[in-house]
Amino acid sequence: MIQVDLHVHTYCSDGKLAPQEIIIKANAVGIKYLSITDHDTIEAIDDGIKFAKTIPEINIIPGIELSTDFEGSELHILGYYIDFHRQDLENVLIEYREKRLLRAKRILEKLKSIGISLSFVRLKEIAGKGSIGRPHIAKALVEKGYARNIGDAFYKFLSEKGQTFIPRDKPTVNTAINLIHGLGGVAVLAHPFWIDSLENTLSTLKQIGLDGMEVFYSNYNSDKIMKLKKLAERFDLIPCGGSDYHGLDDSRKLEIGMIGPPISTIELLKKASLLYRK
Repeated sequence: MIQVDLHVHTYCSDGKLAPQEIIIKANAVGIKYLSITDHDTIEAIDDGIKFAKTIPEINIIPGIELSTDFEGSELHILGYYIDFHRQDLENVLIEYREKRLLRAKRILEKLKSIGISLSFVRLKEIAGKGSIGRPHIAKALVEKGYARNIGDAFYKFLSEKGQTFIPRDKPTVNTAINLIHGLGGVAVLAHPFWIDSLENTLSTLKQIGLDGMEVFYSNYNSDKIMKLKKLAERFDLIPCGGSDYHGLDDSRKLEIGMIGPPISTIELLKKASLLYRK
């Protein structure tokens, strides 16, 4: 039985549900340790921790997912057990949100140039409390019939090879890892099979200060998981993972608690976090 899910998103970034709804779903499937890892925001964490106090069986791990640049490619770095009330973090995240919105507007302009007009008002409705990003644009494209599902929208328009891809100005992976460590947190590489030359990348990231990587991930089969387990052991990285639940794309059949690391990962994360506490 899966008891740990270290990768879920709420409506404060690009998910569908409130943190309270996420916690109810997690508790219903037996999750004991849950990390809310919204993209570039910590707005859901306080509400999540407060609500979780009414459900003693579940523990909330403060987390975040940061978009970073590594040698011209985008890497996502997860931070766990971060001191999320720090003002220096909030200052960084304000800048993140501004750049995210600017990128969304530029994507809309590029879509319009190829004959696809999306309503900004509708995008704000889809985003709700979150800042408008590519998943919200993808959902609007599906609604308008320009894509079959979210994945198709990314493939056709929003991924690096898509027709209307716009790169985003992002901090370096070094900056993100140092930020997470400065917050007393543990830095973990998200969905590593998105990365070309994974072994070389892990070698470099380990030298920079990477603490762990996702081994157990929603669409990884047993062969991929076994390969990642071996790489985690080789590079002395904490094996993490989770569902990456957003709730936006029913076609992918992703659910909270469908996959996750063993309970032993939690103790490893706690131990690593203590090293960065000041």
